Amino acid sequence: MVYWCCRDVGVVAGFKRQQVATRIVSLNQPWEEIESRFVKDTAYEMRRAARDGVQPLFDQDLALFLDFYRTFAKQKGLGVPRLEELKGYLGHVTIGKALLGNEPLVMNFYIMDSTSQRVRMLYSASHFRTMSDPANRYLVGRANRFLHREAMRFFKNQGFSYYDLGGFAPESQDPAVMAINRFKESIGGSLLWEVHYTSLMVRLTQSVRAWMKDLGGR
Repeated sequence: MVYWCCRDVGVVAGFKRQQVATRIVSLNQPWEEIESRFVKDTAYEMRRAARDGVQPLFDQDLALFLDFYRTFAKQKGLGVPRLEELKGYLGHVTIGKALLGNEPLVMNFYIMDSTSQRVRMLYSASHFRTMSDPANRYLVGRANRFLHREAMRFFKNQGFSYYDLGGFAPESQDPAVMAINRFKESIGGSLLWEVHYTSLMVRLTQSVRAWMKDLGGR
């Protein structure tokens, strides 16, 4: 069992406590005010993506998202969530897509908490690493920024108050992570520190799966 973004930050028996940071954009303000916080270049790329013909779509197609994410995870060397795991979020999940025609360029997986009026991006995926043409890679980058703008607009209209960019690593010196940090900062919002709790049984299961995967690759 995993508890994300907890307000109670004390020690809990049987759980590993991990302090984490994220960036939160308040949706409790006029849309014009939210847009005014975008860095100039980011705002331009969002508008450019719209001129390119990129369109947003929000649904709950878990199978399509998982298929898209699987390709992304292979490029990045990441683990892939199981469909059964994603189904556990049904009723509290929205998948955002940036489409060019019928082709998805970017997909984001959001979990929604109506009690806290908060939406958190749990997974994000794109396939730009498979593209040899720089123009297409830049197009995907613009689509990614555009999708965040449209997701904020979508969830604001749904009555949510907070848009969580899905984590932030202010202390990282990894160039790739620092680039992601800069990207998230360009969208605005404020830094928030909170705590995740992961049960020791979940951590044991994850360790066993990783060991079996490693064993199968030998």
